[in-house]
Parts: sequence; C-alpha cells; structure tokens
Amino acid sequence: MQALGRIGDRRGVGPVSVLLASSARTIRVTAAAALINMGAIHMEGDAGAQLEAAKAEYVAALRGWPNVPDLRVDLGSYHLVHGEYDQAIAEYTIALQIDAARPDAWYYMGRAYAMQKRVAEAVRAWKKALELKPDLPGVADLIAAAEALPKETKR
Repeated sequence: MQALGRIGDRRGVGPVSVLLASSARTIRVTAAAALINMGAIHMEGDAGAQLEAAKAEYVAALRGWPNVPDLRVDLGSYHLVHGEYDQAIAEYTIALQIDAARPDAWYYMGRAYAMQKRVAEAVRAWKKALELKPDLPGVADLIAAAEALPKETKR
C-alpha cells in the first residue's frame, strides 16, 4: 500500500496508527488500498458495502495528514481511479504547493487533464514531470501522441 506504507519515514511524521484506532481498522484500510490499487473500485452485495466503508476509512486516513505530499498524491490518485478528475487535480495541486519537485504529481495531474480532454494542460504537466525526472518511462511518448493530435481535438 503506497500511502500508509510510506508515512512512518517521511520527514518526522509519526506513524499512521495514531489515526487508525484499531488493528481491525488498519487491516480494512490496507485491504481497501490493495483492492483500489488492483482496480477494484466497485463490488456487489455485502462485500461492496464493506469495500465502501473501507474506502471511506482509507480516504479519511489520507486526509488526516494534509501536509504530507505523498498522501495528497495518493488521494489524488484515488480520485483519478474513481473518475473524479477535478478532485484529483485539486489534490495534485495541493501536493505541488507543498513540494513542487514531485514528478509523480505532475504526471498524474497530466493524466487527469487528459481524461478531461484538456490536452494542452496535460502536455504542460507531463513536460514538467519530464523536466524533474527525464527518465520517467512512457511520458515522452504521451507528450508526442498528444502533440500529434489534430488541432480541433485539443482544448
């Protein structure tokens, strides 16, 4: 799990267990993150209800550390996976306000813009990601493909 696995070693931030009141809650949040990372964002029946509750706890745990850019990026990615592109962009923007040298935030922000067909903004974000990390896999190809689109498809 990206977010909760990294938090203990980030710039003096305490362990996330402060937010997670019980080991059962910790397990639910971990399970929700694993399912989300595997692409499971909806399930039917009782499993679906449990997944929704676990996802809510996961988001609450991420929001509990508002000044940790890793977690803002993870929260943005949660919104991106759920098709909530404006919220994703907002979270990536906050992460970048905290730490502008985050190629991952720029990359994912570009993906969110691309999903909204905001090609010029996507390209700008991807170029910034490449500027920060020139060996970022696949990003140069995304930029080339976006720039090759017919002018009328770009906003």
